[in-house]
Amino acid sequence: MNSNEITLIAAAIGVAGSLIAAVVSNWHNIAPSAPKMAVEGCDQTLRARGRDGLSGAYQGVVHDRINDVEGTEIVQLFLVRNGRAVEGAYLRKGVCGKVVGEIGLDRKLVFYWEWAGNSGFGNAIWDEDKLSVASDHGGFLVMYRRGE
Repeated sequence: MNSNEITLIAAAIGVAGSLIAAVVSNWHNIAPSAPKMAVEGCDQTLRARGRDGLSGAYQGVVHDRINDVEGTEIVQLFLVRNGRAVEGAYLRKGVCGKVVGEIGLDRKLVFYWEWAGNSGFGNAIWDEDKLSVASDHGGFLVMYRRGE
């Protein structure tokens, strides 16, 4: 190996090291790709109804395990509140699901969900523009109201 080849190899290692350092130092900015579809398109009947406090579109990142597949991805939720009754649509991986539940005076939402052949129960605490959500399948996420 001559000195030019050694110089080229050293330069390539230096560039690779710089790229790895850039990715590692910016790991917190790396997120799943943005969804190509909006949750409001899941159920047009929900859009036609009025909004009341909790009602609106929310987005967050979930980390959970469904059917022995672990993953982290962007999810969207569109809720419509009518008194204590709440119903809505859920969007994950381009697949729509539904949410039906009831909100208590303590701002705790207890709900049933269906998505992609899976179903279960969960609860969420509503705090103005934020929902802290937990599912019986072990998923947990914090969702924030999307700007309209």
